[in-house]
Amino acid sequence: MAPYLAGAAPADHPNKRKPGACRGPRLKLLTIVDRAALAAYCQAWGRWVEAENNIQRFGAVIKTPKGLPLVNPYLRIAERAIDQMRKFLVEFGMTPSSRSRIKASDPEGGPSPLQKMLRAREQRRLAPRLQARAALARDGVEEDRPELPGSSC
Repeated sequence: MAPYLAGAAPADHPNKRKPGACRGPRLKLLTIVDRAALAAYCQAWGRWVEAENNIQRFGAVIKTPKGLPLVNPYLRIAERAIDQMRKFLVEFGMTPSSRSRIKASDPEGGPSPLQKMLRAREQRRLAPRLQARAALARDGVEEDRPELPGSSC
């Protein structure tokens, strides 16, 4: 089996989930009515894994009983499965472009843990600049900003 298709991560893998562990806030985007679509995605993924294993096992080109080269039929199965998976990924908002269209509200009304983390990270990144500007303003010194070529302002 191809290493990237192996189902379970080794026990010492850093991304291995512990039973009951949650990777992030529950956004409650999927409901019971989404179950069929999620199951169909899982079937397409399973089909793709099986096809990729057979492609790796037999190669992209196989020989007919008469010895003629033939494109492995599993290539077409893998391509169709990937197309199906891509469509489901878009529906579930799991591609970069579709993710930007998701509007999830926090049930408690406050910022999500991810939003809090990103806000704190941005504040830490900007803190040295803001402190330097405050010190300059306190001392009555104007910021030394380089003049851009061609600007007279």
